[in-house]
Amino acid sequence: GMFQLSVQNQVRRLEFLLKKNQLLVNNKLITPAKDFKIPEQNANSIRSILNYLNKRGEINQIHTWLDEKDQKILSAAIRNNELNTVNAIFTNIHLVQEPVFTYQRFFPDKKFIQDVAVETGEFKQILSFVKYSDEKSTSLCMAEWRDSTLYIFKNNDTLVKQSFNDLTQKLQSWGKRQDSLEYARIPLSTRLQILSNEQFKNYNIATDSLIISQEKYKILFNLIELYRQDTNVGLKDMNGYLLY
Repeated sequence: GMFQLSVQNQVRRLEFLLKKNQLLVNNKLITPAKDFKIPEQNANSIRSILNYLNKRGEINQIHTWLDEKDQKILSAAIRNNELNTVNAIFTNIHLVQEPVFTYQRFFPDKKFIQDVAVETGEFKQILSFVKYSDEKSTSLCMAEWRDSTLYIFKNNDTLVKQSFNDLTQKLQSWGKRQDSLEYARIPLSTRLQILSNEQFKNYNIATDSLIISQEKYKILFNLIELYRQDTNVGLKDMNGYLLY
């Protein structure tokens, strides 16, 4: 039908671009030299088509372009729904620079209250907080991150003013280590990787790593989501509990 026609059109377009840029020779993908470059418009088109095929479960269309070893690996990855391997396309080719946006979501191994009972101890109150909340809410606080400082408000009162820089740096370092480990596990010898303008990465880390304890309050994070554009890091979302 129209779906298959669209897929085949995209595959033919991809084949044309790869051959045009000497990436597909004798119907096989090749690994280019380290200083290899292609026009940015071609790179974006290749990236877009690969994403299209992958999202629609048609990445097997490139199967015959791989050598025998990588064909087996790709077939097994598709069969077992191992997306990290299926997505392993074109790292060596350096089609694009770093993704425009990278989103990192950090979750505790066990969610507070839902999986881990929270003892208030010496604190008298416990409130939920989110990055944005209804101003009329009496049970939710609003969290905000400005100049590497975390603020938690309830109505017009500032309940928390906490340096957030150390924690975000630790989370990003932890994320990079995990990414390196995951990359090392990718078995495709050609180190192929589908890249897009956005990357979303989820990390489960030790529950204790998402706790900030101070004399007057304790912050328990159930989610911290950071975004990065080049060297700029910001807060996209967060939620958790505040004891004070």
